[in-house]
Amino acid sequence: MSDLRQAIKRMRNVTRKLRTEDADFPQLTHIQAAVQRLAEAEGKYELPSPTDVKALLRKLKKGEELSSREVRDLPFILYAPKCDMELFAHALRELNLRSSRHVRRLLYAYLMNYDCSDKTRQLSRRLQNCFKAGLLHTSNSFLKGAEKHELFLFGSKCMDNMSVLIMTRGSADAVIQELHFPSPLKTSNFLTEALKTFFGSKKIPLAKKYQVFRVIREDEAIFQGVFLAAADALIPEIDRLPSAEQAAYKKDAMDAFYRLLGDPRFGIESVRWNAVSDDTRRIFLHWLAENDLELFFKIIKETAVDRMWSERKKFWKRYLPHISETKVFFGTRALEYARSLDDGMYMRYGELKDVEPKHSIFVFRMGRFTFVEWSHNGALRVWMESDARFFFHTNALHRSDVVLRHAKRWDHRGDWQSNVRSWIRKHCSINV
Repeated sequence: MSDLRQAIKRMRNVTRKLRTEDADFPQLTHIQAAVQRLAEAEGKYELPSPTDVKALLRKLKKGEELSSREVRDLPFILYAPKCDMELFAHALRELNLRSSRHVRRLLYAYLMNYDCSDKTRQLSRRLQNCFKAGLLHTSNSFLKGAEKHELFLFGSKCMDNMSVLIMTRGSADAVIQELHFPSPLKTSNFLTEALKTFFGSKKIPLAKKYQVFRVIREDEAIFQGVFLAAADALIPEIDRLPSAEQAAYKKDAMDAFYRLLGDPRFGIESVRWNAVSDDTRRIFLHWLAENDLELFFKIIKETAVDRMWSERKKFWKRYLPHISETKVFFGTRALEYARSLDDGMYMRYGELKDVEPKHSIFVFRMGRFTFVEWSHNGALRVWMESDARFFFHTNALHRSDVVLRHAKRWDHRGDWQSNVRSWIRKHCSINV
């Protein structure tokens, strides 16, 4: 491809020197069309069909002679499940690593399928040696970019080197442009692993990581495979920051990961959060519980006349690190107010039926128990978690669901806080 391009370039230079207007030279439109077709073809990487993959593997296994097109397609079958290491080695022997066409496709297959396998390690060594030797004579920008940046693409340190490059350039797109990656490689395993390494690095400042995260999260479909690793890195780092610094990231991170990964508390969305560390999930659940508690009391302040809620709020905030799940249920008037709040996006609320319109309940779990705080002058009740599991998975509760079958209750009178604190210490092993 590059030799033909060079020939066309020389032909175009010759035509410029000729006085085509005097010689009545024909317009060489076919050369222009050829240049256009070449430019389009160089960015395409057509994979053989599943039938072709099987046929190629079968011919390799039998030692049959391959056509030039079949040899050209060999890089695309190297990672096929049925391509064992013997066939893998055979395929590599068929490729000419002095041919820019073969090397370009081999490089593409390597980057697209990058993993920690022996195949990848062998391709890394082969390609690195090829570029170091300087045997390729090509004008292809993809190959020239690889030759210039071989330390970032090959070898045991390539992921660490890519992390530094991403940090210094400030975005994945800038790196893609610098390396002259064809557009399909934006979804490659190589770039995905490089971004995972970048976010997981202990040497890169949080500000730099978050700068890159802000950009890639806008391309959700492309970088979906990176967001779990980003969550595992960014959420604990943000949580360790002093309060003043944390404020700059926390709300934004909650918005982003809630949108990208869903709600870790309920339903099918919670399954995605199982892939992050227990520490990350615990922190995010704590953030959500903290948010629910703040919003719940904000709504109570607007809908209840009882001013003792400030004391209840102080009491339960001390237990926030130990609260694992939360949900709120509102009467009809309180529900209207909750829906009007812009900052209520994380609050998975339901409707509380058969109660006064302004009444509400706050449902939360600590240890093996589910607690329900009632607005106004309602009591605090507690259930065994197994008896109240449906509280978190329904969109409506009736008054009878809450006031009956509880294991323990306290009215908010006298020294109720000491009594509740003692009970939690005894039954939940939590002392605050």
